Amino acid sequence: MKKKLLQAALLASLFALLLSSAASASFIGGMNAYVAEDYDNALLEWAKSAKMGDAKSMAYIGYIYFGGLGGYSDDKKALEWFTKAADLGDPDGTATLARMYAHGWGVSRDIGLAHELMTRVADADNFAAQMTASEFYEMGFGTEVDLEKALEHAKRLPTMENGMPLTSAREQRIRDLEKKLAEKNKTR
Repeated sequence: MKKKLLQAALLASLFALLLSSAASASFIGGMNAYVAEDYDNALLEWAKSAKMGDAKSMAYIGYIYFGGLGGYSDDKKALEWFTKAADLGDPDGTATLARMYAHGWGVSRDIGLAHELMTRVADADNFAAQMTASEFYEMGFGTEVDLEKALEHAKRLPTMENGMPLTSAREQRIRDLEKKLAEKNKTR
């Protein structure tokens, strides 16, 4: 009996590993197509891995619809994909969903829900999560305006994600907040 349970567990683990490898390959294929601005193939590749439960692919499908890339502009589909990704705990999907609700982009504005979503991912080592947390503290979405916390989150922005450099966006965000903070401190 123990032997059969062990075999079943090993087979289940092997199956999960194979699925995750296939999902990973499709995600990478989608990223390659995305970087080449081939949004048709990016969607096809990410749809494959999304069917296997890959939350990151779900979020990236949302980005294509949300950004209108390749003519695929559809806020309802973006909301659907970001929600699926967020439900699986993906920081990109959750952070972008928070920003949609905070700004009322394609949805009814809901600051309470936006703040709840942001706090789920505020500690994630992820560009979208840290940028969203920084923006929420800067603008006072669901919280008091706190430029120090906004700057703290900006300094946690990664310099690289999914093989793509993010240094210039990170540095610009830090400079902008340091300038705002200096101006605020001058008026005290």
